[in-house]
This record gives sequence, C-alpha cells and structure tokens, in this order.
Amino acid sequence: MNTKLLLLTGIISFPFLPLTTAFAESFPKKNPVISYEAPENWKSAVNENGILLLTSKDERVAVSFSGVKTTATMEEFEAMLPAMLKILQEPVEAQKPNEHTEGGLTGYTATYTGKIENKPAVVMFVLFQGGENHSVAGTMILDNPESLPKNDNEEFGALMHSLKAAEKSDEKPAKEKKPVGKPAGAGKATAGSYPKKHPVISYEVPENWTSEVDKDDGNISINSDDERVSVNFAEVPAEATMESFKEMLPEMIKELKKPVAVKEAEEHTEDGLTGFTATYSGKVEGKPVTAIFVLFKAGKERSILGNMILEEPETMPKEVGAAFGAFMHSLKACEK
Repeated sequence: MNTKLLLLTGIISFPFLPLTTAFAESFPKKNPVISYEAPENWKSAVNENGILLLTSKDERVAVSFSGVKTTATMEEFEAMLPAMLKILQEPVEAQKPNEHTEGGLTGYTATYTGKIENKPAVVMFVLFQGGENHSVAGTMILDNPESLPKNDNEEFGALMHSLKAAEKSDEKPAKEKKPVGKPAGAGKATAGSYPKKHPVISYEVPENWTSEVDKDDGNISINSDDERVSVNFAEVPAEATMESFKEMLPEMIKELKKPVAVKEAEEHTEDGLTGFTATYSGKVEGKPVTAIFVLFKAGKERSILGNMILEEPETMPKEVGAAFGAFMHSLKACEK
C-alpha cells in the first residue's frame, strides 16, 4: 500500500492511542510527583509500604510506583538498576538507560527482557524527578508480551501517555521534550530531512525501508519493505494552526472508507517540532487501516502536511511495528 502500534516496543512513545474511560490520580499523595489516568477496569491499590500498584484486568500488565528519598539523576538511576533487576531471570538489556521529558515530567528509563516465574517478560524501569531527595521509582511488567491481548496493549499505551508531572509537584524545571527512546530491534537507519530546500523535519528511515521523492511535486513517500506502512509528507503554502488543520482534515480523510475518529485533533511538540495530529481508523482498498494525519509548523505561510497509513495494524509483524515506532521517535525539527 503506497499511500500507531499495538506492540510493546512501539506503543510506549506512540502518543496517538486514546484513553477511553479512566480516572485521574496523582502519586504520592503528599508532595505528588506524577499524575496518571488508570484505564477502566484496572485494579489500583496502595499497599502498606506506600507503593502504588496498578494491574490490568487479566493481570498481564503490572505497574508499580514508590516514593524514594533520592535526587533523580542518571548516576543514581544506574546505581539502582542492579537491585531492580533482581525481579528478572536471565535479564537482557533491550534499551539502555536514557533521560526523557514528557508532559513536564523528567526521568530516566531502561528496558529489559527476561523471565519472571519462568515466563517471558519485558520490564521497564523508571526514576522520575520530583525534587531534592524526592523522586518516584517505577516498574512496568508485561507478561509474555508477544501474546499480549490487544486491549492490554492499548490500555498500557494509554496509561504511559497519560503520565505527566503533578500540578503541585516540586519538580525541577522541565527540559525540552525528548522521546522515551527508540524501540529495540528496529535495525540500522538512514538519516534524512524534508524538504530538501529549507528543511523543516529530520528523521531516520528504518533499514530496508524505501524513501522516494516525487520529481514533479517534491512530495516524499517512505514505505516499509512489505508496504504495510506508508508515510507521506508534502510542503503546503499555509501556516499551521489548529483551525487550518481541522479545515484540511475532511479532504485528507477522503481516502478512507467508513472513517472513525480514534484520536481527535490535538497540538503537540516533540524535539522542537510543533504540529497537530489526528488519528482515524477505516478501510483502504477493502483492508482495515489506522491513519495518522499531521500538520507541522514551518513558519508563516509554510507547513508540512503528512499522513502515516498502517495496513491491518492488528496483524502487523513485530519488526515492522518496531521499525515504525523507531521512525516516529526519530522525527524532530531540523536545526536552522
């Protein structure tokens, strides 16, 4: 098909999936550091040690947060990891420790694969900045992620997307937003930018994907090797605003049959790149797809219009989903 996913490696930083019915909470209760929205039907409890426990209905996903009397730094996080890793048998590093900021919440993450009670698992470890000698450590465990039900993946992604700094947190000033990190296993990539003249966005094309610029109109098309994912960008002579994006959407979704809004239009900023996104489900050529539409700011009377089409996302191969997640992570503003 040359015209979001439900995979662990990509969903964590893929901010387009909706959180359906949820309740907003903050943690800890005293001097809160994080706020979050637990998906409907998830269990939520604080144990006798003050540790917050969140578990999916089938208990295939378990998330825990605890307050720690330390100042969150990369050095402190790396020093804590050996003890945190004791819950895993045969741990293998899938994503090395990295710093990130999202929703005003700055912290450090690392991802490992291994086994828990002899079952395969993927575990994310986090340490969020709260202030001097005041942080929150967390663990996210996914039981046998390759067979994780669709609803578990969606709900876990929504929970991760909802995480942000608590309003009354004594956190340090937020740094510029950075993505959580590239999914493991996405392979080598080739750096690119668009447009060629006065580039606005930079990205990394996953290994074995194709990238082609139309000689007539200068539009670019990036496709996975199996053509299950298609990404397209075009430069348009219009200033990117929420109003202009909403005006463009009806024309953009015409290629979809029976379009359904999955995520309403919203503004976002990632690595200096500001724009607007909306996500729809529907069909193209009789096949179910998820379509993400974007409009990136480029200046006065100039913006970048794009779409990302994912064919049959529920059955998309793991490696294709990981590569798409890595591509989305790589998107950022070009240096001027």
